[in-house]
Amino acid sequence: MSDHGAPATPAATPGHSAICRCGFAGFAQPMMVCTCPLHPAPTKPEAPKKPEPPAFSDQVPEAFAKGFKDVWAGVASGRSPVGLIADCRMLLAVLLVELERRTGGPQRSPWPSRQAKAGLKAKIDSLVARHVLLQGVADLARRISQLEPGSEVNVLYPMGDPAQARDYMNLIWQVAEQGFEHDRWSRTGELPPRVAPAAKDHH
Repeated sequence: MSDHGAPATPAATPGHSAICRCGFAGFAQPMMVCTCPLHPAPTKPEAPKKPEPPAFSDQVPEAFAKGFKDVWAGVASGRSPVGLIADCRMLLAVLLVELERRTGGPQRSPWPSRQAKAGLKAKIDSLVARHVLLQGVADLARRISQLEPGSEVNVLYPMGDPAQARDYMNLIWQVAEQGFEHDRWSRTGELPPRVAPAAKDHH
């Protein structure tokens, strides 16, 4: 009897058997990883898909719908908040000007000297007072310190605050939904689109 013990069996890799016993070779074969058809290699988990930007109907100004996709992608990719806030400010102005045009605009004083140039916040408050937008939009606008052009930049975020950029994106999204999509919904009964449709395969 030999003093030597039995030869060591190769150690199993985590999640795999050290010996293939599938029987395709007619006998058990020591191997580190089983590649037999009965033991397929584990698949890697798929990375979670990023949410698609919301789709808007033709009631929303086309310039806004195109610009919002860029803002959505910029927030998702971590683009500089300064540029995102500037883009949101421009898109908000597009929405507010169009809403005022469609709803008849705010009541103006007949005296030119009393017609102060309304800022974005004042326009939002006017639309809320006329029940075009909900109070929650005005509340969100108050939390955005860089709402107006020329607003001071937060000293803690010289390149812009990411939270402010995200809040601004949510603000213009709500204005588009409430001011344009909900109005269409109430008139036609058609639910506004929420998710961009998948691209059609033309092949």
